[in-house]
This record gives sequence, structure tokens and C-alpha cells, in this order.
Amino acid sequence: NKEFCDSVCTEKWIMKGGLLRIEGESKSDEAAELTSWNKGQEVVYDAAGNKIDVKAQEFLSDKDKKKKIKDIEKQIKANSKKKTLTDDKLWELQDRLVELKGGKGQ
Repeated sequence: NKEFCDSVCTEKWIMKGGLLRIEGESKSDEAAELTSWNKGQEVVYDAAGNKIDVKAQEFLSDKDKKKKIKDIEKQIKANSKKKTLTDDKLWELQDRLVELKGGKGQ
């Protein structure tokens, strides 16, 4: 067991007599962590193993945000007349609209 831990772990935290002792050092690559944080996760799995799609958060300028809001409102209005969208797609657009407007929803 000790051989396995020594080969896998580079840093050990040992609690003895109420004192914490740290042996070794962490070999995490901070640059890799920062780039992975910026990319975000595209696919996440919940506890039951179901796949959940997650879109990376977009940072939009005010002009782009207004344009997206206008496009979404236009799609929703067209759907009310012609029923071109499925319920799921409509709800997704409504959620995205609330998110862009900065509201917390209903």
C-alpha cells in the first residue's frame, strides 16, 4: 500500500498528535489549470451518469448582447405566429433571454 501511494502521490498530508505535517510538494501545472478553467466544460455527467451539456459562458459586449436579445425575441415572436419551434427549443430560448437580460426568472 505504501509503495503504491509513494508512486502515485507527490504530496502527503500527515496528521499526528493534533499537528499537520506536509511532506513533498504538489506538482500541479498552474498554467494548465488556468487554460482548462477558461475553456470550461462542454459535457458534464451527474451522479446517475446522465450526460448534461454545458455551454461555456460567453462574455459579450453590450452591443452583441442587445443583438442576441433582439434575435431571440424575434424567434419567439415568429414562433407565436407560425409554431416553428418545439417546446424544448422555445423554453431554451426563453431561458437564454432571461439569462442575457440579467433576470433571475420566474
